[in-house]
Amino acid sequence: WGWLGRPEGILPVIRYTLVLPDAERLIATPGPSIAVSPNGARLVYVGPGEEGRQLWLRERHRLDGVPLPGTEGAWQPFFAPDGDRVAFITEDRQLKVVPLAGGPPLTLVDSAIDRAGGSWGADGYVYVTSTTTRGLVRVHATGGSAPEPVTQVGASLGVDYHTWPHTLPNGKGVLFTINRDHLDDQVAVVNIATGEYRILVQGELAKYLPTGHLLYVLPDGAMLAAPFDQDQLRVTGPPVLLGTLSVLTRLDLAVSAGGRMVWVRRPAPINQVVWVDRQGVETPIDPDDPVTGIRYLALSPDGRWLAVNTQPVLTRDDGHVWIKELPRGPLSRFTFEGAVNFRPSWTPDGRSVVFISDRGDNRDVWTRLADGSAPAELLVDDEPVIDEAAFSRDGTWLVYRRGKEDGQRDIYALRVAQDSVGRPLVNSDFDEVAPTLSPDGRWLAFVSVESGEPNVYVRPFPSADAQWRVSTNGGTGPVWARDGSELFYRNGADEMVAVTVAPGSTFQHGEEQMLFSTGPYRTDFYHQAYDVAADGRFVMIRQYQTDTVRDELVVVENWFEEVRTIMANQ
Repeated sequence: WGWLGRPEGILPVIRYTLVLPDAERLIATPGPSIAVSPNGARLVYVGPGEEGRQLWLRERHRLDGVPLPGTEGAWQPFFAPDGDRVAFITEDRQLKVVPLAGGPPLTLVDSAIDRAGGSWGADGYVYVTSTTTRGLVRVHATGGSAPEPVTQVGASLGVDYHTWPHTLPNGKGVLFTINRDHLDDQVAVVNIATGEYRILVQGELAKYLPTGHLLYVLPDGAMLAAPFDQDQLRVTGPPVLLGTLSVLTRLDLAVSAGGRMVWVRRPAPINQVVWVDRQGVETPIDPDDPVTGIRYLALSPDGRWLAVNTQPVLTRDDGHVWIKELPRGPLSRFTFEGAVNFRPSWTPDGRSVVFISDRGDNRDVWTRLADGSAPAELLVDDEPVIDEAAFSRDGTWLVYRRGKEDGQRDIYALRVAQDSVGRPLVNSDFDEVAPTLSPDGRWLAFVSVESGEPNVYVRPFPSADAQWRVSTNGGTGPVWARDGSELFYRNGADEMVAVTVAPGSTFQHGEEQMLFSTGPYRTDFYHQAYDVAADGRFVMIRQYQTDTVRDELVVVENWFEEVRTIMANQ
C-alpha cells in the first residue's frame, strides 16, 4: 500500500472471470439472467434443471453453487432488499418469491406478468411489467393483493412498453425503460406518489448507483453514467462513458449496493449455413465460400437459390436479405432500405422473395423480384407490426403473423388478389407464431404456448373447426416436407423430429421419429431457423462457437471507486 501511494480508505478495483462448472453453467435468457444481493455476497443466476432451467445460488465464500428448489422454469431473478429472498418470473408469466434459506416459493401474481425484469423496493412492493396494460404495476411482497398500476402507457409516439424497472433507494421513484416501435429505447423515471413520469435519456436498463449517478446502456453496448438527483428525479449533468459491453450481453449485468458488478461475457456465435441429412451428417453448403453471420434462411422452390438474413453484431437492426445461387454462386445483397429486413420466404413460382421490412410506417410484408430488376413493393400493410409471412403453394393465400409483444402474437391470412383486410386464423390470449401451410393448402401448422410451453399444433385451413397438438415434448419451427408427406420441428430436447402426415381430407399423423440432435444449430421460437430441400436434406445454421466458447461471468470488485474516478476526471 505504501509503494502504491494509495490514499487511505480507497479500495483497489479488482477484475476477474468466474467460470462455472458444466453442471452449474449459466443459461442465457432474454434480459438479465443474473442478480447480485445488495451486499454483493450472493449471486443468483439461471442455470440447468431437470425441466430445462432453474435458479442457482452461488455464495461468495463457497466454491460450488446450489440449485434453488421450486424455481423450475425461472426467468430474470432479482433480490429483496434484505438479500435473503429472490423474486423471479416464470415461463407462464407468474411472479414468485423464494427464500434462500429454504422453503416453497410464494406466488405473488399468477398470470399476465411480462418477462421484462423486476425490482423489489424498500417500500415492500415488487415492481414488474403487466402484459395486459404494458405499463408498470406493483404488488406487495407478502402476497395477497392484486397488482396496482404504477405507469400508464402513452400512445402518441406509437406502442409503448415499460420494462426493466429499478426502484430508487429513497422510495420516491422507479427508473424504467420505454420501448417504442422504430424509436431508440428511452430511460424514464416515474414518481410513485403521483404516477407522473419523465424521460431522462436515450438508453435502457437504467440503475441508480449509490455514487449519485444514473447508469444505463446504449444499443451498441456502451455503458454510460450521468449525475442524478434521486430526490428531484432529474439528471443533473452530462453522461460519461464508463466502458463497453458486448451488444449480445448489454442487458445481462447486475450491480450490488456495495459496488460489486457482475456481467456476462458472451461472444457472438459464428452462424454458418450447412447441409444436414436425416442421420445428422453435416456438410458445408459452399466449402470455398462459407455463408456466415446468418439469422434466418429460405430455399427457393426449385432449390437453386438461398435467401438469407444477416445478423449484425454491432447494431440493433435485423440486417438485410442476401441471395446466393447454390452451390457456389456469390452472396449478393438484396435489400438496401430500412433497419429491419428479415425472415425471407419465396413466392411459389420462385421468381420473387417475400420479406419483412420497416421501410414504411412500421414492419410490413414486402416483395421484390429475386433478380433485383425492379424495386420492392409493399404486399401487406397492417397494424400492429407484421413479423413473418409466407405464401400458400398455389399463391392464393398469404399467411402472416401479426404483433410482436408477449400475448399479442396472432396468425392471420389474406387472399392477395381479393382481400384488403386479413382474417384472423389463430387469435387467442396466448402467443401463436411460425405459421406454415402444407403444400396441398389443407393444413396450417404453427407454434402456440397455450399448454405452458411451446408446442406444434395443426388446424384445417382456412376454416379452423378443429385443432391437433402434434408435438409431445415441446416443439418449435415447424416446416413441411416439399411433398407434404412429413412435418418437421425441433422438440424440447433439442432434437429434429419428423412425423408422417397421411394424404386426404382428414388430418392424420404418425408417431414422432427423432432424427438428429439440433443442439449445435440455431433455433428460434418466433420463426423457422432452417429449411428442408426436396431431397430431404436440411439447410441449417450451425453455431460453431457454441462448441468451444462458453459464457463467462466477469466480476468487478469495488467498482464504485472506478466510477467516482472516471466521473471526477471529466
